[in-house]
Amino acid sequence: MAFPLIPPEIQFFDSSGSPLVGGTVTFRDPSTNNLIDTYPTADDADAGTNANANPLTLNARGAAADGIYLPDGTVYRVILADAEGNNIWTEDDVLAPRRGELLAAEETAAGVTPTDMAYPVGNARRYGAVGDGATDDSTAITNWLSVGQQGIPLTIDHGTYVCSTWTQFSVSSDLYIKSNGDAIIQGTASDDFLRANGGGIDIEGVGFNQWNHVIQNDTADSGTTAFLNVRYCRFTNVNLYCIYIERAIDRFNISDNRFETISTGCVLIGTDTYANQDTWRRGIVSRNHAKDINNSGAGNAHFLLFLGRDCIASDNYIENVTSNTGEAWGIYFKSRYGSIHGNVIRSVQSTSSNSIGINVKGDDRSTTTGTQGFATTVHGNTLIGPAATSGNVLAIQLACEDVQAYNNYMEGWILGVVTTGGGDNISINDNTFIGVNTSAGTYGINANHYGDNFLVSGNNIDTCDNAVRVADNGTGDVTNWSFTGNTAYNCGTSAFEVLTSSQAINNLSITDNNVDTATSFLNVGNVNGLSVTGNQWSNLSGGNETIFTVTLPNPQNIYVADNGPFEVQTTDGTITSIARWDFPDNTAVMAEYEVIGMESDGSDRALYRDGGLFYVDGGNLTQQGSTYNLATAIESDATWGGASFVVSGDGLFLRVTGVASQTINWKCTYKISSIN
Repeated sequence: MAFPLIPPEIQFFDSSGSPLVGGTVTFRDPSTNNLIDTYPTADDADAGTNANANPLTLNARGAAADGIYLPDGTVYRVILADAEGNNIWTEDDVLAPRRGELLAAEETAAGVTPTDMAYPVGNARRYGAVGDGATDDSTAITNWLSVGQQGIPLTIDHGTYVCSTWTQFSVSSDLYIKSNGDAIIQGTASDDFLRANGGGIDIEGVGFNQWNHVIQNDTADSGTTAFLNVRYCRFTNVNLYCIYIERAIDRFNISDNRFETISTGCVLIGTDTYANQDTWRRGIVSRNHAKDINNSGAGNAHFLLFLGRDCIASDNYIENVTSNTGEAWGIYFKSRYGSIHGNVIRSVQSTSSNSIGINVKGDDRSTTTGTQGFATTVHGNTLIGPAATSGNVLAIQLACEDVQAYNNYMEGWILGVVTTGGGDNISINDNTFIGVNTSAGTYGINANHYGDNFLVSGNNIDTCDNAVRVADNGTGDVTNWSFTGNTAYNCGTSAFEVLTSSQAINNLSITDNNVDTATSFLNVGNVNGLSVTGNQWSNLSGGNETIFTVTLPNPQNIYVADNGPFEVQTTDGTITSIARWDFPDNTAVMAEYEVIGMESDGSDRALYRDGGLFYVDGGNLTQQGSTYNLATAIESDATWGGASFVVSGDGLFLRVTGVASQTINWKCTYKISSIN
């Protein structure tokens, strides 16, 4: 390649500063003083044709009529003289630089020759990239990336760089790419852009369109990715995954990107193997915008799937994740020590499988066969459902241990928070759930796991069949569960439904909850150590006998106190139940009540306080001894029938009896303590 005498058209001046009209420039070999040719163009210099006159005579501008190009690597003696032939100056060893002397060392190491040196080292156009949306830039982009592998930070200007004959580029050392504008690198749906096979990858501000994968490796690769930083990029029309990393990665930051029209998933990092779980770690996936992730085939669809440890997924906006036959997830974690917070997730739906906004799973700490999941928090997220009215459509699934879900807002889901598996130490606190209807199978919180230490507190649950439902898992007994301080409104059946039968809950506390509009407050099964205290309710359509109902086997070792109100109205002398409880065999029961009544016009009043000891044997409940008076009855009208305990089968009823032609409003509290 030839180079000009810089600049290509140079003016020469005399001592007074006037153009050196008619002067001459002579080019000689400094060693032999023989004349050496120069050329009017670069092509002539490269070909050795059409040489300039030597000496060159300067025109009225004091310049040569044509350019002055020097062949690559030639050394000159340059002599300037005036029109009379008087020497003005002589300069030896004027060198036309060789091509290699203008290349960066990194370009030489990469074996890449720039095609346009007007662009700086590391710029894609320096290596022939056009970026016009039509020209195939595959070779230029490959050369550009090769230079980047030598440590040169890469830049790419505004334009669409088409790579229609692409071969996936393997990254084996650190690679840094930054867009100087709205640059888009466009592939085909069958091609993968980068294979992360060593070093680190840092990409900022680049658009990627129509790729199979953009950044990818898999278990067949041997390299370890030191870091992965992807920021302010845009991914569109990606056939499988935008970022798919199965090999070890030490740290990653995927932030402030936009994903749109993705066929399978935006980000997948890790594999489901316990032995390698610690090799995917220290990650942040934050402030991304993802829309229209749709798997129309048989696979799953998701925004983020992470299997590893120490990862944060925060402040992402995710909308419209759909799958045909696979599952659909917004965010899926199988992670130790993770945090999922501040995300907005809208409309996640599978046509025929599970639809889950946030899915937190993993084996417990003692398991070494699969990826462990524990010590993860899910908080401050907003999850808007797909408006489905049936199916397994749930906002949050917790299928691991040592996990918290708190301060989340969930609306339009069939199920709010679902727990599965054997995880201990799960707490679900201060969330809001607004369901789609009160049909069977809609639950605010659905506990279907067999772990100890389960806390449900401070949640606000509106419109569902059960606010809190405990399914019989049948796997093993559990210990220390508490439902405390929750508010439930508009439940189709029981606000709290504990359907354990073959599985038992040891020590269940249901305390200080408030229920408005349900069939009953509590339906309870196999519980050993049940405490029901301080709860309030109103508008229970099932009547007083169904405020508490039981499912065999009946609960054991019960303490019930300070709940209410239990209310009923009588208009005649009919015996009317105000509360009911059922007990299993071999149960001794202490029961006490306090009943106050008042005629509707306030003309008469009464107070009754009594207690008794009862025992169940062979399915029959009998009173042991006589009723004991906690206080003498106070009656302004002695004709009232008053209050009393009545036994029937294994059930204990608290009943009141009014008087003919009088409307009496009754209210009571009672306490029950049982031992088996």
